[in-house]
Formats: sequence, C-alpha cells, structure tokens
Amino acid sequence: MSSLDREAVDDIISGGGISILSPLTTPNLYGWFAVVSKFSPEIRKNWPKMKAPVAPKDNEADNKKGGRGDGAKKGGRESKKAVAAKKEEDNFDDLFDADAGDSAAAESI
Repeated sequence: MSSLDREAVDDIISGGGISILSPLTTPNLYGWFAVVSKFSPEIRKNWPKMKAPVAPKDNEADNKKGGRGDGAKKGGRESKKAVAAKKEEDNFDDLFDADAGDSAAAESI
C-alpha cells in the first residue's frame, strides 16, 4: 500500500464511501476499496509516499518497440519476420483441410 492508495481511499470515503461503488460495474475497484478501507486512518497515514506513474506518450511507446509497433519497415513494407509469421498462420488453416491431410489416416476413420 502507498500514499496513492491512501489518497484514493480518502477521496472515496469523503465522496460517500462504499455506497458510491458497485460490485457489478466496478468489481475490482469495489474489492480494492473493501480491503484498503479496513485499515485505520493512523495506519494509512504511515504508508510510504509515492508519485503517480506517468503514462508514456504514443510516440514514446513506439520508440521502445524499436520504432514501429506493427513490425513494418520504412515505406510501409513488412519485415521478414512479420511475413514469416503470417505464412505460419496461413499453414495452420491447412491443418483442417480434408485435401491436405494424410489420406490413409482419413480412410481409417
């Protein structure tokens, strides 16, 4: 638990507590609040201080993936790995093709 949890639970308590949450629409938030709200305010104020994480911008996320998230090269061409992966996916469909299977195995059924 951290100061971020403490701030969030305090906001929910000041806004109406558990009555503003619904286990049907937000089950994870409801469960989190049910656990965190059991701690006394004295215990919660001793939770370590933390900063909220900052989400990366769209172009920063792309840079972490090597420039493009779709496996394409400059100019819109696909990389060799992306082409090979698509070929493997296509071969999976042939697995259920009656003409492509072992005819001896099919006849024994």
